[in-house]
Amino acid sequence: MNILKLEWFKLYKRKSTKVLMIIYSSVLILQSFFYYYSEQSLGMNLFSAGQFTISSLKIMMAFILPFICLYIASNSFAQDLGRGTIKNMLLLPVSKGHLFYGKLVGVQCLIGVLLSIQFVYTMTVGLVMDGGVSFVVVGSYLGHYLGAFLILGLVNSLGALYYLLFSSAGLALLMTYLTYMAMTIAGIYIPQIKVISLGRIIQSYGTLLTQYNSTLLLSVIAYYILLITAGTFLFESKATKQIIEFE
Repeated sequence: MNILKLEWFKLYKRKSTKVLMIIYSSVLILQSFFYYYSEQSLGMNLFSAGQFTISSLKIMMAFILPFICLYIASNSFAQDLGRGTIKNMLLLPVSKGHLFYGKLVGVQCLIGVLLSIQFVYTMTVGLVMDGGVSFVVVGSYLGHYLGAFLILGLVNSLGALYYLLFSSAGLALLMTYLTYMAMTIAGIYIPQIKVISLGRIIQSYGTLLTQYNSTLLLSVIAYYILLITAGTFLFESKATKQIIEFE
């Protein structure tokens, strides 16, 4: 718990985190303004009751949320490993593995807060604009947001892994998007790859928990195991190297 609090404090203090939160909030507000203006001033019927909540998530998941997740995850490790401040954290009475998990969970909690705020905000805007929705619909929409949360956990883990591999936040971002593009292109020619491609999995966040798909669920679980296992090994190796250099 102390590790998580420490990671939250560091995320809160970073200027880059605040800038990304401002951008995220601005895009969210612009979406609602466009929604209001189109329906009230132009007389357009863009969404039925509650659909704004799903549309807003789709826009954010297209680029903004994965980018925020990648950037914050890679920079979380860059701040400590790149600057050598991880040496101070290694003095804490916790294992190196727990330090790694604490960083991942810290970023994931931030993503969870963003998704929670977006869900409540967009549902409120939708209720004001178009009236109430049934509990069944709300449950379905909540499933989309929970699915996005789980998928962004993979993006978080992948960003951390690539930073640990290349020791560069910029390269971590670049390699993640190259991986996404490569698997998407390969999936066009090889159907077996398309089924487990990262691009397909990210785009399937809406059906991850709302529709039973054993292949999708198993793919997500396999990615989590692979990324976290590899990330833990690399982090412990780099942390051990830092200890040797410190001594």
